[in-house]
Amino acid sequence: MARPGRLPIDGQTQGIVFVLVIGASTDYALLPAARHREELARQPDPAQAMASARRATAPPVLAGTATIACAMMTLTFSDLPAEQTMGPAVAIAMACCASVSLTFLPAVLLLVGQWALRLSTPTQTPEGRRTKVGRAIGHQPRRVWALCVVLLAAGAACAPLLTRAGVPLHQALPAGSPSAAGHHVLARHFPDGTAGP
Repeated sequence: MARPGRLPIDGQTQGIVFVLVIGASTDYALLPAARHREELARQPDPAQAMASARRATAPPVLAGTATIACAMMTLTFSDLPAEQTMGPAVAIAMACCASVSLTFLPAVLLLVGQWALRLSTPTQTPEGRRTKVGRAIGHQPRRVWALCVVLLAAGAACAPLLTRAGVPLHQALPAGSPSAAGHHVLARHFPDGTAGP
């Protein structure tokens, strides 16, 4: 879409999309692979184990993809052209990551066989902090959900405090720093907006 000019993206946007794709695709690959390994311990047939793994991992992968895509599409409301095009670019990239992890990856895992998953007897590991947090959230999901909504609403209530101009350069620097002194020298010799346009 970028080559014919339908979605004009620059090099910086391409770099950001690339980093997000690498992170998301790694996450989306680990989840089906781990679930496939668990299913193989329950049933020996690899095809049936993969079918069960796909059914189990499709909802979280699609939910994660939809969350990221919807969040990034809010960038289309930005005043900056680079951010306006970044939203659809990331949304399309996330959809591609999800589709590959739910179609191509299972096929590859079935083709390479069980040796790629390094099947071994699972060892008992001590319960970690994340497991404890996950279990605590699982016991009270509605309370956690309500708390998250309240925190998001509080953050959204602060949105009117943001300015389009951002923080002026002389306020972003520490008061007695050489950078602040250099900024004052620039302000004396150049018109406003030249040092920090």
